Amino acid sequence: MIVTNGSPQTYIGYSDLALSWDDCLDYCIKNEMCMVVYNKDDNCQMFEIGKLQALKRDPDAKVAFKVVNKNGTCPASDMEPGKGYFLGINATSGRQIYIGYNITYNPTTESWKLNSTGVTMCKVPKIKMFMRDGGPWCIALVHLPNCSSHAVAVASCRPMGALSGFETPEEFEYIKEWVKERGWLNATYTKNDAFWMDGVRKPECVGNPSCQGLSAFKLSDPYLSANPTGFKFNPGQPNGTTEDCLGFVVNPDKSVGIVSTLCSLTRPGDASTCYIGHICGMTPK
Repeated sequence: MIVTNGSPQTYIGYSDLALSWDDCLDYCIKNEMCMVVYNKDDNCQMFEIGKLQALKRDPDAKVAFKVVNKNGTCPASDMEPGKGYFLGINATSGRQIYIGYNITYNPTTESWKLNSTGVTMCKVPKIKMFMRDGGPWCIALVHLPNCSSHAVAVASCRPMGALSGFETPEEFEYIKEWVKERGWLNATYTKNDAFWMDGVRKPECVGNPSCQGLSAFKLSDPYLSANPTGFKFNPGQPNGTTEDCLGFVVNPDKSVGIVSTLCSLTRPGDASTCYIGHICGMTPK
């Protein structure tokens, strides 16, 4: 919580709470929808995300706004930009929802503006939303009717978003669990299914052994960071020096991993492997 001197200026609603200031701050921290609290006549006014648009610096009043802080240290100034969000489930549709907000300070007017995204959702309930530094990102496995090339997968995903990578190990594990729940990792399941994902070898890295690991590939997932940690490659992968693409595969021993494959292939390696779909990512709408 960033505590400073200020008062609400533009808003559409709030809740009056009979709490001391310390309890007011604690309440806001624990309430996922709380964005700002204001010390009004020794009582607590609580503003949910989207209910407050502007704050004015006011030496005679006390206000606090909640911001997401990943590095563990408070901002050095109340004039630094901040942001926060709520991530939950819509009770009616079962779809994941995201409501984000940004806080910016104008030194000329000595005021803060608070802009909200409004309620956004993943497309359907089975799609999982992950919070990345760049924003929320929904990831889904999409089946195709036949074993398909990388180009077919890109065309299939384009209306929804872009082929997804894995920002974190948690994202990789989500796809692994999805595959496991369908029995594809059972020893009795004889197929080795695979899914296209984000990653195409850079032209300058074709035939260039100095290009190693993930850095050899161009990534189009718009919310990946510069150094994602979720690309869990099979041993010895990625390999090859042709202009190949990345895929998430079920290995013959029923483990899973990421491999490089010639983009035009639909059945790489042995005939039991089939690229039956793709991992598609999209921003919530």
